[in-house]
Amino acid sequence: MKKVKGRVWNVSVFFALLWGIFVFLYSTNRGMGVSPDSVVYIEAAQNLAKGKGLVTSAIKSDVLTIDFYAPLYPFLLASGELLGIAPLSMAKVMNLLFWCATILLLGVVLKELTSSPFLLPVVSFAVASFPNMLRIYTMAWTEGCFITFGILAYLFFLKYIRTEKRGRLFTAALSVGIAFLCRYAGIVLIITGILGIFVLLENSIFDRFRKAFWFAVISSVPTALWLFWKFMQGKGMAQRKFVFHPLSFGHLVDLKMTVESWLVPSVFPDVLKNSIFIIYVAFFLFCTIWLFKGKFSTDKGIDGIKLQIYFSALYLAFLFVSISFFDAHIPLDNRILSPLWISLFVVSVYFLWRIYRRIKKARFLRIVFLACLSTFVTLNFVRTLKLSVLFHSEGQGYNSKVWRESRLLKLLEASFSDKDIYSNAPEVVYFLLKRPATMLPCKQSPMTLLPGQQFIEKYNEMLSDVRSGKSVIVYFDRISWRWYLPS
Repeated sequence: MKKVKGRVWNVSVFFALLWGIFVFLYSTNRGMGVSPDSVVYIEAAQNLAKGKGLVTSAIKSDVLTIDFYAPLYPFLLASGELLGIAPLSMAKVMNLLFWCATILLLGVVLKELTSSPFLLPVVSFAVASFPNMLRIYTMAWTEGCFITFGILAYLFFLKYIRTEKRGRLFTAALSVGIAFLCRYAGIVLIITGILGIFVLLENSIFDRFRKAFWFAVISSVPTALWLFWKFMQGKGMAQRKFVFHPLSFGHLVDLKMTVESWLVPSVFPDVLKNSIFIIYVAFFLFCTIWLFKGKFSTDKGIDGIKLQIYFSALYLAFLFVSISFFDAHIPLDNRILSPLWISLFVVSVYFLWRIYRRIKKARFLRIVFLACLSTFVTLNFVRTLKLSVLFHSEGQGYNSKVWRESRLLKLLEASFSDKDIYSNAPEVVYFLLKRPATMLPCKQSPMTLLPGQQFIEKYNEMLSDVRSGKSVIVYFDRISWRWYLPS
């Protein structure tokens, strides 16, 4: 009987994976979605493949530069050139692999935490049907790589906590190191691992310190060497400046709205969205307090859930500190908060599973409980289907039909081929026309909120170039988020 059930679960996982592959490929029939960051990754990868190094030169901007980003993703995009694969096509191949890995790995994570094979296919299908994850993985972004290796690190670390085998600590640290090379937010994974070693292991304090030390060294050395190399080149430590600009109330509103978008469709009334948000926060806090009071002490998944809660708190703290001291322009949107979604998803499913097990004798409650969950999953399935159809017909970001059919871009290509270009979106000009462009001078730094350096001089220089007929200004009204540029 167990073998039959095992085959059923395996077949179910296979179909969940097929659904994930289908919805990904259907959504990206026009190519991967492209954002400003994506264009920076692509240009850096192209320059790297040409032997020019990891640089951006065609997009002249203090805001859009590869110096702000960790190096791994552009390196991976450039590796496709060895096989004759263009960077954007390479992004599609990689993100499909990361998408499939995330679907499977999250199912494995919940199976490990609950010892329930039933959750493996259910969770895999649920992940493949979440619209916020589809948005992330169908864009040429680093998040897919970061999340995949973060989950791998979590699984290896969970195995290590249970067995204390050195090999598993090493593979966990190695996975964290790869994630850190993909996004500097990987520092949170390192801190979470160190905290987990000190809190969850029962060895002597000296032994825990030694293990935490080696975990930190192995996971941070690759990125530390990269930052040291940049520093020796005179580019600074990730090009960040330490300036105090406190977290605003608007950031907290954005955080709330993003979490709401994970829970309910945007078309729902505000009253209902606010109510569901409050219920979810209360549910999460109550279960977390219940957990740390030792009410679930007999469950082998407790340590894993504590790790996820540590990560959630540390990741939010990391974002708040980054916004307050290094980059005020960090948006608390679906993309930036996607690692937090993964963590909250794992913890929430675990808590719901425990509740379901506790009410297994109350048939009516179980029916109501399953009906609510089924409604939630069905709503997300429908949202994902609609989103996939939209992406299939329109595309995403700068790779969408709207941008590719832009009359302004066609005019620029036909009539101003000999002019230098100033624009509020130089990355659009480079991506769609393969022409270098310079961003308009910044009135204010979006990261430090300080007045733009030499704004008047740069502005007058731009006007002089335009009046002399050397340059033209190309202004896209669809670019509404760059408030720091002249209007």
